[in-house]
Amino acid sequence: MEHSQEVFFERISVFSDEIIGFLRKNVNPNIDESKAKWEYFESERPPIFFVVKNKKDQSLGAQALIHINAFYKGKKTFTGKSECTFLDDSLRGSTIFKDLYHEFMSTAKNENVELIWGLTSATKIWKNKLSFDFADFVIEDFKLSNSPNYKAALKKSKIHQYVASIIDRYKLRVLPTLGLTIREISELSHEDVEWRTHVLNELKTVFFIGVEKDYFDWRLKRNPFVSYKIWKIEKGQDLLGYIISSQRNNRFVIHEWITSDIPSIGTQLNLIRKNLVSVHQEIYYFGNLNHPINDEISRAWIEQGGVIKTSNWAGLVVKSNTKEVDAMDVKEGLINLLWTEGVN
Repeated sequence: MEHSQEVFFERISVFSDEIIGFLRKNVNPNIDESKAKWEYFESERPPIFFVVKNKKDQSLGAQALIHINAFYKGKKTFTGKSECTFLDDSLRGSTIFKDLYHEFMSTAKNENVELIWGLTSATKIWKNKLSFDFADFVIEDFKLSNSPNYKAALKKSKIHQYVASIIDRYKLRVLPTLGLTIREISELSHEDVEWRTHVLNELKTVFFIGVEKDYFDWRLKRNPFVSYKIWKIEKGQDLLGYIISSQRNNRFVIHEWITSDIPSIGTQLNLIRKNLVSVHQEIYYFGNLNHPINDEISRAWIEQGGVIKTSNWAGLVVKSNTKEVDAMDVKEGLINLLWTEGVN
């Protein structure tokens, strides 16, 4: 599609050096061709990646979709995550962005993508200019210091810090775990993914992503940006849940937390704090409070001295391409950090 401002939209299936340079400058300084291919071109479905070009073949904008299968009300649904949205300053204030998104959305609908969703700080644009069905801030940032006394003592003397450190270590040692154990595994098996699906369906989870082992192999094992670990939480021979984690600077990050035993979430948090998190680290989680797992995590978080605030960087935007899928339902699903990782 060509425009009066002498730009046109090009749907790409390969990344040229020029496009990679454009993405590195404007989207992610760490991107290269192999990382971009991992993010956008590893799906079995045709990639949807548009670049705004001028007559000199220079890239001035981008809009992409990541194919992600989901469950919606117990049925497998083809969805796409809106990603890599960028428009050069020289085109802002024009109709190019709206036209680009129209082309992008029309293509996705024609190729049977039933639902488009994304995370953005600019929810008003998606709601007012692009007429998305849902656009609001409904996701929370969870932060919990594993050594609150020590953190407070940092503003005081070395003696205060030493004493606070001893107190915090003791408090971690005596946290009750009630016979729960935790162990690292190398990957989620087909059986683990089926267990996850069963748990979320039993909880009547209206929408969730990650419906096959291939997704977790792609997102966790081959992710060039994040190094993950997977931990199973058990009591005797019984599987109670698992978490997916990573380390970022002095922060222990929980990307996903699934459990079939919601009442024990507080004890599971004790187990995580005692066994996986260094005494002076902060723990971070991310999710909506509408789902029962995240709701109970929030209770345990507050009880153990954590802080929860509505995210100011990850508003949820959703657009449905079919009458069979109500975009408003997505906010009631299970949202966590696995929704966010990638190039952008």
